[in-house]
Amino acid sequence: MISRERAVELVEQTLLREHEEHLLSQEAVPPEVVAVVVPHEFGWLVSTQSRAWLETGDSGHLIVGGGPILVDGEDGSVYMIPIVTFKMDNWQDEYRQRFRGHTASAAKALLSARVAQILADEGRLAAMRVLRQHAPALDLKQALTYVSTLERGDGPSHDLLALLDPEVPPSEPPLIQMAGPDLRP
Repeated sequence: MISRERAVELVEQTLLREHEEHLLSQEAVPPEVVAVVVPHEFGWLVSTQSRAWLETGDSGHLIVGGGPILVDGEDGSVYMIPIVTFKMDNWQDEYRQRFRGHTASAAKALLSARVAQILADEGRLAAMRVLRQHAPALDLKQALTYVSTLERGDGPSHDLLALLDPEVPPSEPPLIQMAGPDLRP
């Protein structure tokens, strides 16, 4: 597991490299620095902010809309998660499939487990909403049947599982790999 300190170091290296590659940059150090680091099931979620805002609190220096950076806890790869993607419920599923290599059947099992957890925590409507975000091929009746089956403690039928298609690319911006084992300088 990559340590918190190593995750910060990797993000700082990535920010510095991005800053140096930016042709219009005139400052010697990146204007953006690590602000918050929180553990995540995939490693570390790192938020960055303007150095000037952190030092002064002047909202004129506040950077908005960037989204967090994920440092993979296994291999230290660095991914920018656009804020639009981060706010969507399925960015983690995309990450599991694209970067962790989970198969379609594993993705379906993860989706079922996630929907079951949301059903228990937040109720039927929230579970149906998440299910339909991840499986747009399901109509309302099929989503209700799926959630009702989970609510009874049964697994979804083979026919309903066949409708889940985790291979359909998401409509929101993808995760962007910024650095990793094969991208490091």
